[in-house]
Amino acid sequence: MKQRRLLVSVVAAAALMLSGGAMAQAQSQVKLKVLIGNWAPPALNPAFKTFTKDSGIQVNAEDLPFRDLLKKIEISAKAEVGDIDVVFVDAPLTPSYAER
Repeated sequence: MKQRRLLVSVVAAAALMLSGGAMAQAQSQVKLKVLIGNWAPPALNPAFKTFTKDSGIQVNAEDLPFRDLLKKIEISAKAEVGDIDVVFVDAPLTPSYAER
């Protein structure tokens, strides 16, 4: 339950940043792209559905095997693509992404 609340809070914060604080305007058009590991959908999809229902903001989750997830994060970060809004990774890996 704590992880679900944390996830919803993180996704909500990302949504606020993306929408510039104007969540009231065209929430149905706001979409978040979330990268997650392929082990996470059973736990996260119900939270995404609840978040969408409560906020009107669509969560588009892309789930990948662990190695592919790491590669996609690295490639996107190095290329400074900016098409990913939220990344769900292991806490021990977070500092390594900050360095790259």
